Amino acid sequence: MAAPVPSAKGTLATTPLAHALVYARNHRLTGAFDLATSDGRRGIITLWRGRIIAVKTLPPIAYFGTVAYELGLIDATTLDTTLLQVAKEKKLHGEILIARGALTEAQRDDVLVEQFCRKVHHLFTFPNEATYAFYDAKPRVEEPPIVVDPLAPIWRGIRDFPPEKFVREVLTRIGGATLHMVNEGAIDRARLPAEEAGLCEVLADRPMTIAQMTTVTPLPRKRVELLAYLLVISKCVESTNGNRVHPSTGALPVASPSTQLRVPQSVPSMTAARSPAPSGTMPRVTTPPTPTELGREGIIRRAQKLESETYFQTLGIPENAPIEAARAAYMRLVKSWHPDRLPPELESVRNEVLKIFSCMTRAQQTLCDPVARRGYLATHASATKPPRKDVIAAIEKALEKRDWDAALGHCLTLDTETDDADAIALRAWAEARGGEAPEGELKAALIKLDRAVNADNGSVTALFYRGQVNKRLGNEKNAFRDFTRVLHRDPSHLEAEREVRIFEMRARRAR
Repeated sequence: MAAPVPSAKGTLATTPLAHALVYARNHRLTGAFDLATSDGRRGIITLWRGRIIAVKTLPPIAYFGTVAYELGLIDATTLDTTLLQVAKEKKLHGEILIARGALTEAQRDDVLVEQFCRKVHHLFTFPNEATYAFYDAKPRVEEPPIVVDPLAPIWRGIRDFPPEKFVREVLTRIGGATLHMVNEGAIDRARLPAEEAGLCEVLADRPMTIAQMTTVTPLPRKRVELLAYLLVISKCVESTNGNRVHPSTGALPVASPSTQLRVPQSVPSMTAARSPAPSGTMPRVTTPPTPTELGREGIIRRAQKLESETYFQTLGIPENAPIEAARAAYMRLVKSWHPDRLPPELESVRNEVLKIFSCMTRAQQTLCDPVARRGYLATHASATKPPRKDVIAAIEKALEKRDWDAALGHCLTLDTETDDADAIALRAWAEARGGEAPEGELKAALIKLDRAVNADNGSVTALFYRGQVNKRLGNEKNAFRDFTRVLHRDPSHLEAEREVRIFEMRARRAR
């Protein structure tokens, strides 16, 4: 049988993966991208009308059970027992977990969506020399059971592995142009983090230049520029004079007839799609009422009572909420409390609104600056701190629920500047978001975990979390060493035992 002929092919050096996926999305292409590296790695992204419906990688990554476990939907015992069942019965892991009552169908679909995003994110690590080929296919009439808008994994890839040359080109094209949002629906489906989503909402309310965007968000300028790059290449923005500012990349390069790449013959069956829940949530907030909701008298009273509020109360976030929560809360408040947004009927209390907004800005600046925050907390700390064991228990409970922000909030009450190995390790693991953070943040967490182990090489907590971070960074020998040391110190540590068993199984298979 003759090999299938691609309709387009090229290298990531000339067409970054983000551009290729955006082009396929915007042109509602159906077919498959087949990516390959010189060292044998592969990736196949199957699309239906521009939406992702399947992703395969070689070697395989982001196994369904692992993703479900890391999202906190199943425990280690369930993972181990059902993996054995998968091997024996040759059934889909998700179906087995549903049959056992360990997952609902909605949770199974959430895991599939997250699995797609992680696999595509992995493909952004392919070198520029990697090749791709796109194979057209005829779209089926009915919508596939699971569809994912490519913008979600594209943002993760751009954020962590930006194609610098193309980013510079787009930013040069933008220059000082004022950007106006023209496609809010696409951004709603991109599942952006709270701060990026908040900035897009502000941009939808009023056109801004990139320089102006940086003044209304706590995001660093680099992140703002990358977000603008995403909005441009996805055609979600245009300049206020009506000119499109996206780069004219044109169609995907037409392929020559010869190719040895293949498209998978079938896509695994999946179940009906549902809106996925975000994998991490911010601490619950109590957003202060807007000026309109307070009215003239309420604004005056609020301004008078400002001195009695803590900065956390001013922003409407829990005591000791982490930096991320303070930034997100401030972004929400900017939309209603910025003096430029004051409705005409409240002009008489503009000075009071300015006073309140200035206090909100000081609160955000203080709570988002690590040094200023420590000084503020030291000055305003409660006279009676909760016992250390209670704080540790609260952190561990938050980590068990994968509520990283709540865990970080509790960590702030512990002194991680000393040689408290457990405290250092718990905070490092929370900052690494249970191993889900980008590679750069994982490496930063590894440095802190090294410090924790050096402070107390008998700390099971520090050794186990260091093993987990080493595992996610691909340092398998170091991870195995750490998990083994955990078992030597605590033979009843089930998770470390499972990790050691998995490593030993892989080693036997490799012989």
